[in-house]
Amino acid sequence: MAVSPIQRNEELPCIWVQAGVLSYRLCDRNYDCEQCELFHALRGHGSGAVAANEYLPADEATELEPSQVAVEDQVNAYVSRLIADCELHLDRPYTAGHFWLRDAGPDGVTAGLDGHVMRVLHPLDDVVAPRAGALLKRGEPCGWVVRGRMTIPLETPISGEVASVNQRYVEQLRAGSVSGAGDEWLLRISPHESLDAVPNVYHGDRTLVWFLRKIRLVKRSLREVVAVDGQAALGPTLADGGEANLNVEQVLGRERFEALVDQLFHMHI
Repeated sequence: MAVSPIQRNEELPCIWVQAGVLSYRLCDRNYDCEQCELFHALRGHGSGAVAANEYLPADEATELEPSQVAVEDQVNAYVSRLIADCELHLDRPYTAGHFWLRDAGPDGVTAGLDGHVMRVLHPLDDVVAPRAGALLKRGEPCGWVVRGRMTIPLETPISGEVASVNQRYVEQLRAGSVSGAGDEWLLRISPHESLDAVPNVYHGDRTLVWFLRKIRLVKRSLREVVAVDGQAALGPTLADGGEANLNVEQVLGRERFEALVDQLFHMHI
């Protein structure tokens, strides 16, 4: 019996979950994608069209050739493993420096790092966070992440004074035990400017398009490796349900990995 396209089915995963773009989302439209705002935002239509044209790499916007499907399936499976259970918080703004921000009322502004990027950088060698009481200026470094021979600056998301630092989270980052899911926060800041006045932040559809751009950068680097080395580069048993190698540097090699981090953080190393 045919199922109406508007019938709700809580067990259907979103097609963007299946593609490795989002970690978790249920489809409530029975795959009637043409009526889905999220689908159009990620494809670059409707209200997200300008953002998509601005942020998506031009060479990634075309349809795949049949010969590329096998490679794409392997890459999608790897990315799905890599970012499993990470959350993209659509109820709060994100900055280009990979921070999310949340108004904490009398406690100021809470700032946390995007878990998806932390998964790409895992494992970290060290994390340097500012001390409580430090004055921060938006756009300047407020800390650093050390990964191999790279020292990656964390860009201050909002001007203000550091009220507190989540040292437990810092230690988890150093130990490589952070999942990327949930509300792990790094800083609580007493702001010197309104959260609404912070420029160049991503909201709603723009957050989704910005996130998709980051995932596409990762996937493009992975495609280069799979095209040369085959599935073994991602982990020997992905096809039969085994564990992938989630150390992205080991998968890509140092040069490709550093180039990817440079693109994500605009370091120009």
